[in-house]
Order: sequence, then C-alpha cells, then structure tokens
Amino acid sequence: MYLDSSKATDQKTDIVVVGTGPGGLSAVAGAVYSGAQVVSIEAQPRIGGNSVWSTGWVAFVDTAMQRAEGLQDSEEIFLADCEKLIEKHSPQYPISWDVELGKRPLQASVNRLHAVEDTEMFPQAFEQDFAGPNVKTYVNTTAQELIIEGRAVKGVVVKANNGTISAFRIHARKGVILATGGYQANPALRSRYQLRTESSSPAICLDTCRGDGQLMGQTAGGDLINMCVIPPVVIVASAMVQEAIAVNAQGVRFHNEAGPYYDRVELAGIIDVPAKALANSVRSWNDFLASSETKDPQTGRVAFSEERKRIDKAPIYAARMVTGVGLTCGGFATTRSMQVVNALGRPIEGLFAVGDTAGGFTPTESMGGTHLGGGFVLGWVQNSRR
Repeated sequence: MYLDSSKATDQKTDIVVVGTGPGGLSAVAGAVYSGAQVVSIEAQPRIGGNSVWSTGWVAFVDTAMQRAEGLQDSEEIFLADCEKLIEKHSPQYPISWDVELGKRPLQASVNRLHAVEDTEMFPQAFEQDFAGPNVKTYVNTTAQELIIEGRAVKGVVVKANNGTISAFRIHARKGVILATGGYQANPALRSRYQLRTESSSPAICLDTCRGDGQLMGQTAGGDLINMCVIPPVVIVASAMVQEAIAVNAQGVRFHNEAGPYYDRVELAGIIDVPAKALANSVRSWNDFLASSETKDPQTGRVAFSEERKRIDKAPIYAARMVTGVGLTCGGFATTRSMQVVNALGRPIEGLFAVGDTAGGFTPTESMGGTHLGGGFVLGWVQNSRR
C-alpha cells in the first residue's frame, strides 16, 4: 500500500492529497469514490496523522446512535451551538467572560460525542480506499513547494525524507488538497503570531505539524485566517487518562480535566498543596463516581471511564501540569467546497485545504469532538461539492 519515494520520478495524476490526517484520509476516500486517480503524500511512515494521537472523541450530527438513545439533534442545533461558542469568544465580551470559560469549559447542547476506543481504528477504516488501484501513497515523503502556472496550482514538488538529493514533481489535473495539519510543532512560525515565551511551549502532536501547508499555500496567494488562535492546553504525563482530576496550587479542582494523580494527604506535602483542600477535592470526586449522576456537578465534566474508578487505592500519582499547545486554528479561508481563496475572496484554481490546514472551523473544538469530526467531514465535502 505504501510506496518508496526515493526512486520515484515525475508523474501525473488527477488529485494530489498532501497529508493523511483526518482531512486527508477522507479526501482520499472521496476522490476514490468519485473515480479519480490519487497520489497521497505523507511525511510519517504511515497514514493517520494526528488522529492516532487523539482522544478518539468525534462529534457527528443526527446519527443512528443518537436516535437510538432518544437524542434529538440536527444541523440547525449544531450550527447554533457553534455560533454561540464563537460569539462568546468575540472581542465584545469582557475579560470576566474569559474567566467564566476557564472555570466551565463549554459543552454542546446535545450529546453528539461518539467514542472511538482505539484511535488506530481511524486509519484502519480507510485502508481499503488507500489500497485501491487508483491510489498511490508515498510515506516518509515531504511536500516542498506547489507547482504554480499563472494563477493556478498545477501540482506539487515532493522529496523523500531519507536524504535523497533529487525531488520529483507530481502534476495534478484536478487539483492539490492541502491536509498537512497545524503548525503547533513549529515554534518559529508560532512566534509570528504568539509571544515568544508562549511560542516555545511544548506541543502534543506529531513533529510534522510544522505548517507546511500554510506556508506552501501562501505562495499561491492563499488567505490565512485565525493564525493567532492557538488555544493553550494543560499538559501532564499520560494526559489522556480519564480516571483523574486536576487541582490547582490550592489543592482545589478548577476545570474539566483528564490526567493521573499519590496518596492524598501524603501526596499533598510532596507537591506542596494544602492537604485538607486536596483531600476534599478527592473525596467529592469519589462521591460523584459512587453516585448515579452522569454529569460532574462541580465542573460539568461528562467524560470519564465506564468503570468510574475512584481515587482511593495506592499508589496514586501526581504530575506537574504545564501549559502547551494541542492544536492550532489558523488555516486558509475557503469556499464551501473547500477551495482556497485569496485576500480578495477569489478562489485559487487547483488549490484546496481541509482539516487543520483550513481556517474557520477549528475554533469550535472546545465543544468536544468537532476537531476530529470537522476534519473527517470537510475532507469529504471538498470532493462532494466539486
């Protein structure tokens, strides 16, 4: 299924997809569905991108699983949730609202989160598409630059990651789809949009999230938006474990968390927080887990393990939390068919962007599930609306 690009030569195809995260996976699937010839480029040794690093929560609207649970959802409800969230991030709201957001992360009005327990299933679900006769996939390969003729994008220049001197050109008859992800692993690029002290913070992502697509697309005149929107996250060891709570320096829970914990009072002395406050925080959390409630009354948290494991058996671990970056929201302004537009709003012939390389949708990710869900859906949208 995967090809070695170190000996590849110039070639032609219908569509080139650069990157195989959620947006790239579905873009390839959509192209296969339409009968197009596709060449996909992946900088990692395998397909999947950041989807395999994710928590596995995906938001989809009005699904059979929702209906089976008696949940009423619709496109209108989903869009209202998105608009409400984006509106409350706008400059017209005072700093006090930011404090409110810090205390109570926003949730969707309808439960539309679908859990994928093993995130390896994301790329596995698309293996049949990538194994098709009309698909070539070059892994360990990086896109270098776009092929631009006049004002149209006609392909991409790529190169193997193994130090091969020569690059080769892939000409695309129908267009190039940029699905290279974000730029959280590129401090130099982040420093253009963040304070230098913030741009050097650690990132939870593949090291190939360098903003390659954002940089290449600019050479064709693509209009980047939301580049300053780089939401911070709290990073701890094993940050995706669900059987945990997080406390601040006062030993008090302060947000909807996930990540592991040591023995309550003894631990308090080790990590230098008030023992009584820490013990109370753990006790209230354990009381909630022992109840039949499905929503944490203190923080509104709804994501926790099915076993509802209490924090009451040693050893209990603690890890100091630091601020980092999980994703970036900056990407290209596009049409509804995901075609990249320039600063005047005019579509650029032959250039498309999906996933984190497209701007505008990712700021809704704090609802939960819309980051992955948006990537998968928008990758398909660009094909269905051609």
